[in-house]
Amino acid sequence: MGDIAIKVEGIWKSYKLGKLSVSGSLRDLAGNLFSSRNNSLLIEGDDFNVDVGDFWALSDISFEIKKGEVVGLIGANGAGKSTLLKILSRVIRPTKGEAKIWGRVGSLLEIGTGFHPELSGHENIYLNGAVIGMTRAEVRERYEEIVEFAGIEKFLKMPVKHYSSGMFVRLAFSVAINLNPDVLFLDEVFAVGDAAFQKKSYEKLNQMIKSGRTVVIVSHSASSIKSMCSRAIFLENGELVADGRIADVYREYNEHTIDQIHANVIESSIDYGENNNEELTQVSCSEAIQETKSPDIPLQKVQMKGIRVLQDGVVKRTVDIDKDIMVELEYEVFETSKINVAIHLLDNMGVPFLATPNYISACIDEGEISDQPLTPGIYRSECRIPPNFLNDNMYSVNGILIVENEFYFQTHSCSDFSVFDTGVMRLEFKGSWDDVPIRPIMKWGTYRKRSID
Repeated sequence: MGDIAIKVEGIWKSYKLGKLSVSGSLRDLAGNLFSSRNNSLLIEGDDFNVDVGDFWALSDISFEIKKGEVVGLIGANGAGKSTLLKILSRVIRPTKGEAKIWGRVGSLLEIGTGFHPELSGHENIYLNGAVIGMTRAEVRERYEEIVEFAGIEKFLKMPVKHYSSGMFVRLAFSVAINLNPDVLFLDEVFAVGDAAFQKKSYEKLNQMIKSGRTVVIVSHSASSIKSMCSRAIFLENGELVADGRIADVYREYNEHTIDQIHANVIESSIDYGENNNEELTQVSCSEAIQETKSPDIPLQKVQMKGIRVLQDGVVKRTVDIDKDIMVELEYEVFETSKINVAIHLLDNMGVPFLATPNYISACIDEGEISDQPLTPGIYRSECRIPPNFLNDNMYSVNGILIVENEFYFQTHSCSDFSVFDTGVMRLEFKGSWDDVPIRPIMKWGTYRKRSID
């Protein structure tokens, strides 16, 4: 076990529905928090009997993480990611199974855990440091570094109940990140502070990673997982679905996501004219997340109805790499307005890599009405993606509506599809191009500059 940092064996966790379940006493919890500081830590299940009505948050989870590995836990809300981190961080106990951790453990599960609103920032540094496993001497040794990193020196004697949310999370994150543990657990902590502080936080985390720390990260930010982790574990409904390379696990995750999205596929018949009455199969956007960034614009002016991906005039979930791909946005205008649309393409990890609007200055064929106000009715805007442009992988489309040149709303992953390489771009190289979303055919030339004597 010399190279193992975390070993999880058959972890199960249940919650009694409608009842408060307490795993261990406060004394047990305090003992866990302040013990096993430099030795291995064993977390064992309570092994109590459960009723049929119990909810299983985790079911038979087993894996090992080596020292120095950086692992991302991914999955939808309610998949069990945070529950697993709480077990590994000794906040709760598993119902069955055990986890063993070698080395000193630090965790940041909920920013601000251990802070008391009536105490000052100075006092809370010591309090929160103690909660996450630091001795008073260790806090004193790192005090100046914590304060400097947080950047709120002038407010340290003020009770934190008077802090802004930004000041609060900066201080809490600074305390946690400067613990310098052997094993670090992070749960959704990448949206901390402003852009400058986020950059500094990333740099600090990267320093810890390069120094050989073992890190387990829960995040819905695919770009964060991709940039920091070498391995991913995909949980779904409390079960371990996939464990391995980042690209492979995200491919599995996206396959499951597509299956869920397309379970809501609807069929509708819409008349676009006398000679264009066709039955459409489209992905409904009615339940998609909508980010409204222009609240002054009445929402009743326009509504996104659907997004679909077609090839050869047929709606498809898998398209060939060497043919045109058509992305269609369907929307209904309720009040005459200047309407523009755009799409974002996201890679298999949910990271946007391409944006294109239908403004005249930003597209090749703007169409006869794209720069004119649209009268009430149902409209369809099309974007053609050329052949041999996207890599063979899985993608998502976000649709955006723009009203009077103001951002209106955006739907998230309303349509998902995969690109299949028919072989035209793999005649010589048979390896993987998983790390890049775009793989176009480009003009190349190789010339002999001079001979080598």
